Amino acid sequence: MRARLDDVTEVLLQRFVDQWVISSDPRTPFVFGNEPYSPDDEVTPWVRVWIRPAGGRQESLGPPGARRFDRPAFVIVDIRTKPGSGQGPGQALGEEVREIFEGVRVGPYDIRFDEVAIQEVGEVEDGRWYQHLAECRFSYEDVR
Repeated sequence: MRARLDDVTEVLLQRFVDQWVISSDPRTPFVFGNEPYSPDDEVTPWVRVWIRPAGGRQESLGPPGARRFDRPAFVIVDIRTKPGSGQGPGQALGEEVREIFEGVRVGPYDIRFDEVAIQEVGEVEDGRWYQHLAECRFSYEDVR
């Protein structure tokens, strides 16, 4: 099946929305990619979600329309919490991201997730926010 990055992105962002609304504190706002966002305050945590392709390789030979390509990529979730609140709030939101993506398969493009790595970055934007990153590695197959 032809799997374009924009189609895969749409499926994964929709999964995030569906699962985040169920699992997260409903007051945790989110935005996608480079959408503008200006928080009302510097207390309420928020997240930014985007997809980052990571290359790919041809897995099989054959005529056009039958060649298989492996397409690895990441869902990146940038988690922002209030500085001075400790590691807990950011780690807890990272764990919620892990629950959404780690070890799952998502259709219709058979998107396969491996691990989710949660990294503590620290204070950013001149101490305005405390940042964690959740990097969710996945791959899918593109037939061209």
